[in-house]
Amino acid sequence: MATPPAASISSHLRAPPPWPPPRSTSQRARVRCSVLAPSGHVLEAAASPRDTEKSPHWVPRSDVNLQIHRLCRSGELTEALRLLGSDGVDDRSYGAVLQLCSEVRSLEGGKRAHFLVRASGLGGDGMDSVLGQKLVLMYLKCGDLESARRVFDEMPQVSDVRVWTALMSAYAKAGDLQQGVSLFSKMHSCGVRPDAYTISCVLKCIAGLGSIEEGEVVHGYLEKLGFGSQCAVGNALMALYSRCGRNEDALRVFEGMPQRDAISWNSVISGCFSNGWHDRAVEHFSEMWFEGVEIDSVTMLSVLPACAELGYELVGRVIHGYSVKTGLLWELESLERGAEENLGSKLVFMYVKCGELGYAQKVFDVMSSKSNIHD
Repeated sequence: MATPPAASISSHLRAPPPWPPPRSTSQRARVRCSVLAPSGHVLEAAASPRDTEKSPHWVPRSDVNLQIHRLCRSGELTEALRLLGSDGVDDRSYGAVLQLCSEVRSLEGGKRAHFLVRASGLGGDGMDSVLGQKLVLMYLKCGDLESARRVFDEMPQVSDVRVWTALMSAYAKAGDLQQGVSLFSKMHSCGVRPDAYTISCVLKCIAGLGSIEEGEVVHGYLEKLGFGSQCAVGNALMALYSRCGRNEDALRVFEGMPQRDAISWNSVISGCFSNGWHDRAVEHFSEMWFEGVEIDSVTMLSVLPACAELGYELVGRVIHGYSVKTGLLWELESLERGAEENLGSKLVFMYVKCGELGYAQKVFDVMSSKSNIHD
């Protein structure tokens, strides 16, 4: 019997095609998936290799932030700044670049990053708190106090005490002590709670101004906050009272400190000498010695003049021997710090005041620099 033509066979009687279909080795058989974007343009999801060839510096938008963070971790500021102008950069990337500018003290890079922050629209209605704080700290690290204050004043609210303290410290270093005190008052009126370092900073500003009334107000405030037992705060209080001629109060603070460091001892010795309490300065030096606290050039510079005024030649000789033995005198490190010249002149002065001209001449002869000899 003849086989009927295929067209006459019902479709439901035909054998199904093989599954899965055989793979085609032809390039033309490759499937290109396309999706319709909201704008109506077709996005190719599986383009050919030549379609994906881009510039070696091209970074996909989704990867730009990862790339910026990677560059910041490796310290590549120039490349990070280049990518910072790309689309899709988030706040964290701006912050990472500003942090890197602070670390490498790049004021030029920081200003470029600041410009890009504003260009992105983040600083349009007042600087964002996090980015604003990073900008303030960056400018302070780079030594641009004026720009730091300008950004600070643009911020609607600053709640981080570290930013306030850093700005106060910068004013103190610049010699604008009154501005540092004013900033502390503004911080208090804004309801920002100070920390121990903030209190120490404002006390140093007040001590420089010699304003004992303001110092007493801050003293009462810090006791209320519970900072009275902090070593750094106690040191700053001692310096304030000594500077203002209130050495009794300075000694009272010193004796009430639960913990003392070398700065505490140096402060009380220096305060006693500067206020004419020479015997108490030597007395505290002896206590410091027997307690095993490390004695440095600052200690020597305070106690040697006290020995000279009292005629304590023996104590002066002990200090002289200790200075040589520990390298505070005539060693490379002391020469680099400038301690040799100051200590040498104090020793000469002490020996002269005690009538030991021979020892004074010996010290004078071995000094590398004699420009600081006085009296």
